[in-house]
Amino acid sequence: MERKMDFWTIEIATKFKNKEQALKLQKNIIDKFNYECGIHKDYMAQVIVGVSNINGKYTKGVYNKKTGKSGRPKKVKDLMEETDYTIASCGTLHTEWHIHMLVLSSPSETLARLIKDYIEKNWNIVAYKKFIGNGWGDIDIGMLFYIAKQSDTVKFYGSSDKRFKYTFRNMHDEMAKQYSNVLFNEKYMTDEKYREKADKKYNDMINYFNQFYDEELKKEMERRYKEKVRRRKIAERYKQKEQKDNKVLKKRSLTKSEDVIFLGG
Repeated sequence: MERKMDFWTIEIATKFKNKEQALKLQKNIIDKFNYECGIHKDYMAQVIVGVSNINGKYTKGVYNKKTGKSGRPKKVKDLMEETDYTIASCGTLHTEWHIHMLVLSSPSETLARLIKDYIEKNWNIVAYKKFIGNGWGDIDIGMLFYIAKQSDTVKFYGSSDKRFKYTFRNMHDEMAKQYSNVLFNEKYMTDEKYREKADKKYNDMINYFNQFYDEELKKEMERRYKEKVRRRKIAERYKQKEQKDNKVLKKRSLTKSEDVIFLGG
């Protein structure tokens, strides 16, 4: 992986009337990645696209449900109970259908623009790409956990690309496995050596994806954030001073008016 890899996400401002609309766009996004990376053999991407109608504040994790059947285990969301208290603090559990997306790719900017333009042109909805999360924090593999925990349906692109040591699907499955251990495996919770061994693959994946964390981007976003805060504080001080000066002028004006009335009497 000689070319620079970056994490990014596309936020789709438009909400969907029903699940079917969101699923259709989800499929088309995956197909678009497949097409672009198919005609540009040097493009590389790991993608997760999640369709959700869950308020993310209610989600605790995703675990593997034991069905007794062979094949891939079923992933189940672990949600907080909706009570008067949680509704007051988090809102309602279910929201309108929406889409979340996380991408690790090279070339990052080119692919981001392609997908964003494709969504806006063909779906007539507002989309915008981001390289940062809340405040100045970078988008990283942690966003995958957020998407997986709340999504009703997730789709992946890039799981068969051998140029990646691990894929987003690997990370997603290992995350669910670890959370399952926390919930159901008593030995995992009580035996430190066993837990370290069980977590080794998970930690290897985290370290693998952390290498793509853009430290320079973080520093730049931190600089911009601090500069924004500095300017806001200056503006607030200026506004406070202006208000104070206006009060003084108003008081002086009233005092002079009273003096004139008194002298005139």
